Amino acid sequence: MNRSAQVTLEFIVIIGIFMIIFTGITLPMAFKVSSASRDNAIILEMKNNLNNIASGVEVVGSQGYGSTRTVKITSDISNWGISAYPGYLNRTLVYYVNFSSNVRIPTKIKTNIRGIGALGTDIGWVEENNGTLTNSFYNFNGNGKGTWKVRIENMNLGYTRGVIRIGNTLIDGDTINITILPQ
Repeated sequence: MNRSAQVTLEFIVIIGIFMIIFTGITLPMAFKVSSASRDNAIILEMKNNLNNIASGVEVVGSQGYGSTRTVKITSDISNWGISAYPGYLNRTLVYYVNFSSNVRIPTKIKTNIRGIGALGTDIGWVEENNGTLTNSFYNFNGNGKGTWKVRIENMNLGYTRGVIRIGNTLIDGDTINITILPQ
């Protein structure tokens, strides 16, 4: 073997060893970064959807009887739901995601219920008008990816205490119904 071939071979071996070490260090870090970005995407999606729904309820509640509003929400998650349950997270409206196990739930949304990550918000209109919530929810069990409409309707006559109820069936195949009813 001549001298230049030996130098080239040594160079290739050294570069190869360096690439193996470099890959062994950076690949696990890349997986951690992608997992963190996935968690952030889930949290941002949940916050955005929850804020859209809550602001729609605020507007419809303050406009009075007969007012309606439809807001669009988008989900890249297939197992999620919204709940109007007063005891859950002690919040007016809760947006939750079902995970297959607690292993992949982002810590910012982890709850004490196995496999559930949730965010909640209080709706000022409900508290100001002594409104209440019924134990109602709508959830998607494997088919929640896509764009969905949430129709919010105020059917509460006068200034009585209102009840927020979330319908348990879809309207027109893509619309979740939230109704403000008299108590």
